[in-house]
Amino acid sequence: MDTRVCNSCNGSGKNQYINKDSSCNSCGGSGSYPEINREDVLNLIISTGGDKSLKKSYSSNGCYGNPLKARAYFVWRLARFHGGLDTSMPSTAYLWSGKDPYKKELEEFADDVAKTYLGTSSAAVIKWGHVMGMIRG
Repeated sequence: MDTRVCNSCNGSGKNQYINKDSSCNSCGGSGSYPEINREDVLNLIISTGGDKSLKKSYSSNGCYGNPLKARAYFVWRLARFHGGLDTSMPSTAYLWSGKDPYKKELEEFADDVAKTYLGTSSAAVIKWGHVMGMIRG
């Protein structure tokens, strides 16, 4: 399994900003991030009921220093945004995943989740494009 160095602690596993003796806030002290395990992420964000849909809510509690939960929150939140269920910008999602070296892959994964579970990944583009005057009509 591929790993990449944490962009927050640069592989040291230690917090680089406040209380430098504590574990890194992003990677949880490992100094690196494992490759994205899509199945693990989906297990956290897809309902276990009969319809197998994207969960209606997912708490960001527990994301601090937990890459899997932070990734799940990021994918869940971006998928809901791109799929048109949430209209506000997913700023908190970017805070939790800000230093993940697999962010590009997470964004692509969120698009895939939106297309699969919500039928589209362009609803936010259309809504915000109108608001910003980039799309007319």
